[in-house]
Amino acid sequence: MPLKCYYYFVKMDHLNSDLLIHAISYLNAQDSCFFSTTCKRMFFLVHQYQSILGTQLSTHCRSRSREDRQPRDEYKQCLACLSSKPNFALLFLASDAECDLCSDLYQSGPPGLATVGVRAPKIQANCNQTIECDIDACLMLGTMPPKNTEIIPFNVSGRTSSTLIKTLTNLSPDTENSVDFWKVFLVYICGDGYYHAESFVSELQSKYPHATIVGGVCDSGYVSCKRMEGRVQRPGPASVEDGIFGLAFGGDVPVRTIVSRGMKSVTGGDKLSLERSRWIVHDAGISRTGDQSYPLSREDVYADSELRPMHIIRSIIDNSSGQVVSPLSMLNSVTNPPEYIGLRRNEMDGYELHTLYPFSIQSESIMLLTTDGTPEPNIPLSNAEIDLFALDPESCLQDLDHTLRNLKLQTQNDMILGGVMFSCNGRGPEKSCMLKTEMADANCFQKYFPKVCLGGFYAGGEIGPEAVVGKRNIFQRGKACVQAFTVVFALFVVPPVKPGSFTFED
Repeated sequence: MPLKCYYYFVKMDHLNSDLLIHAISYLNAQDSCFFSTTCKRMFFLVHQYQSILGTQLSTHCRSRSREDRQPRDEYKQCLACLSSKPNFALLFLASDAECDLCSDLYQSGPPGLATVGVRAPKIQANCNQTIECDIDACLMLGTMPPKNTEIIPFNVSGRTSSTLIKTLTNLSPDTENSVDFWKVFLVYICGDGYYHAESFVSELQSKYPHATIVGGVCDSGYVSCKRMEGRVQRPGPASVEDGIFGLAFGGDVPVRTIVSRGMKSVTGGDKLSLERSRWIVHDAGISRTGDQSYPLSREDVYADSELRPMHIIRSIIDNSSGQVVSPLSMLNSVTNPPEYIGLRRNEMDGYELHTLYPFSIQSESIMLLTTDGTPEPNIPLSNAEIDLFALDPESCLQDLDHTLRNLKLQTQNDMILGGVMFSCNGRGPEKSCMLKTEMADANCFQKYFPKVCLGGFYAGGEIGPEAVVGKRNIFQRGKACVQAFTVVFALFVVPPVKPGSFTFED
């Protein structure tokens, strides 16, 4: 070290901790790393400050009009906004983008940087209070305290989650409680992996019932993790054209999820007001593979795991008359044909939606597929409220606005660092036959959170907690499935950090 610099740091070493922490708060990750090498005290203070900050997130996008930019520029821009070394990267690339940001991240990123990238026809970014979809790339760099978290990239060989589950169990600090350790799974599907998406997500949710699983169907992807000395060997850079891949987050992971779809009751009434339904399930049961009443066979599905138990609804009570009637009389009482049947048990927050398939209507009963990965198949539907729903443009926008407005209210004492958006490609970014607003989901998010960065893409199927109608608690986890015409937001939500309120014993 030059004599002048040494003299400078000796002088700084005489300052008290509060002043030094204040100075450190202005340094980015690279400068903090250099500063921490000057002496033991600075090393201690830098790492104490970084541990207080906890999770950090930085987002930057590459506009198509900026052809002069090099792939490394996006990484440098994101890195300059972080105070700690990043340990995960989320990359979104347009399918026709020619930039090679994936390999550049592997070369430029620090050891242990877990990276997952997707290519999709349309990607989305809300950066610097600007909403963009005509972009080549969007990069999100993040850091979580390594002492409290574990981030594992995966690229599943085969079509089941068994290999992944075995790996995660071995990597958990407490293998006996690994089920509770893994909190968030970011799952991407491409190529023939689509035909196994539902069974994979169901198996994963069954093993980790309280975890949040989010993601979507894309064109192709990329996954990597630079090796670290003394750590388990992680995968090098790998392109994925056909399969299932993503990131698993374990430990203290501040990710919370909201889902919006928007449905209109074809029987009338506003389900956002939580008014009771006209009909109640009276007689119901469960039908399983092998039962005479079960309408599907192995020839009807791609995988045996799709042969899930079914609810049989044999009769319902019409509250307007008090009579017990056939469920078909409910279907015949409406003018507009329903697309979904909604069910709300007493303990449930909102109506869970079941698609009406051709096999759903059986003589005098209705049959509905259960949601796998939960205790639900063993619980009959007796006394549950039942209603009929259909997709509706106005209801979609109303539900989205209602959800994000409640998110604003429920996080007013928290800080949203950023978010990832998985929106159906039928919802945007262009005006669709359903939604008459360009980038409807991103614009509504920007309306309530103008300073929060957002990255994501428009998927051919969205993965997330199943959409419900009339929910009061907007945050959801568990019960993940592959859905259509939804938007899923995975948000990094943390309490506000005030370094001045902490005392350092150095």
